Amino acid sequence: MHAPIIKLHPEEQFFPMDPLLFIQTSRFRHHRGFNVIDAGIDEGFNTETQTWDKNNSKDPKYFNVPVDFINSLTLHSDGRNRRPRDSNAGDDLNVFLQPEGKPTGHSTPTNNVPVFLFESAGGSHRFLQFWIFFGFNGSLLSHQGDWEDITIKVNGDDQVEGAFLSAHGDRPFFPQSELMIENDRVVVFCSRETHAFYPAPGTHGPIGQDKTAAGGFSWDTAGKVEDLSVQPWRDYAGAWGEVGELVHTTGPLGPWFKRFDVEI
Repeated sequence: MHAPIIKLHPEEQFFPMDPLLFIQTSRFRHHRGFNVIDAGIDEGFNTETQTWDKNNSKDPKYFNVPVDFINSLTLHSDGRNRRPRDSNAGDDLNVFLQPEGKPTGHSTPTNNVPVFLFESAGGSHRFLQFWIFFGFNGSLLSHQGDWEDITIKVNGDDQVEGAFLSAHGDRPFFPQSELMIENDRVVVFCSRETHAFYPAPGTHGPIGQDKTAAGGFSWDTAGKVEDLSVQPWRDYAGAWGEVGELVHTTGPLGPWFKRFDVEI
């Protein structure tokens, strides 16, 4: 399966999280935007009345909205998404999940937190894309919700040839010679709080904002791998996290809309 081993930073505060738990502990909100009457007064979905209520109430009836309803808010008919502030967002009923504060996740994720596998092919190679969710990203442009991915490239003999490691929206490729591999498993290092992935400990990024180190929890993701294509929240096209002042501080889109079919 080639599920990666992820080395978390010893000073990490915001750990991986099951996205279903994130949904259960969030309110589901309709962002009304800034160019309408009552601008800024978002609506919350009321699980008792099955209506959108214009308020900021934190009553329990606004939490734990059924996943099938959230999943029904998929792409608009014209293909645009429902993520507020997104350059490709639609004009109406754009939505977001809003938990309280900064979800800390599970400090010992092995066998406790799932990763989600999407597989594609290109020529004689296969690409195994593992998606990981964190409840909070503590970068300079911090935000709730954080989807990251590690994509393993394997050849026709099922041997690892390299990996694409997500870092702030990019996916640089690292050949096998630059990776740490244990028993045909790629070992990656997760930067403290920003959750960018790198092949080695150290200081990374253009301004040195990403810190990776040995000595933290070693997450064996093979213990709980699930198929991305069958997740009950797969088609949800809104934001995983509250609406920030900027697009980069607003919760991200989910992985179904960010996955890629590699052709190399």
